[in-house]
Formats: sequence, structure tokens, C-alpha cells
Amino acid sequence: MLRNYGGLVEIPQLAPTASGHDIAAVLDEADCCVLQSVLGHDVIDAISRELEPYRRLGSVGASDFEGHKTRRTGSPLPRSSTFRTIAMHP
Repeated sequence: MLRNYGGLVEIPQLAPTASGHDIAAVLDEADCCVLQSVLGHDVIDAISRELEPYRRLGSVGASDFEGHKTRRTGSPLPRSSTFRTIAMHP
């Protein structure tokens, strides 16, 4: 279960060397997790470049849930070939 600290939620973070078993256990408990330092800067930079045209067109959130200063782009799979390689990785 995610721990809630006065409205802030702590998301479990795992090392990139975590086993599939450990990741599955955390997902069973918390429904989400962060795998730290899995992607190199080159991959992150490529995704950023591919999504840049959409980032400028994205709308700003209109609710507390969306965030009033958050620019939302959505749909990274069809918009970034680099992102697709991550989503399709076994």
C-alpha cells in the first residue's frame, strides 16, 4: 500500500538491479514503483526531443488533480519511437 504523508504519497523506489520477483511484490502491494536510473541520459534526451513539438501544444491542467501549472501532452507511444522501445522492452 502507498504511504500517505498529509497528502503526499511515497512511491516505492527500486534499484535497477531489482529482480522481477521483487518488482512484482512491490507492484502487488503499492500498484506502482519507480525503477531508479534505468534509462541513460541519451534515451531521456531522445524522448524529450521527440515530444518537444507536442509539449509546446499541450494544455495546462484545469483542476487540482491535473495541476494548474502542469502542461499535459499525453500519448507518448505514438509520438516517440524511443518511448515505444521502452514500452515494448521485455
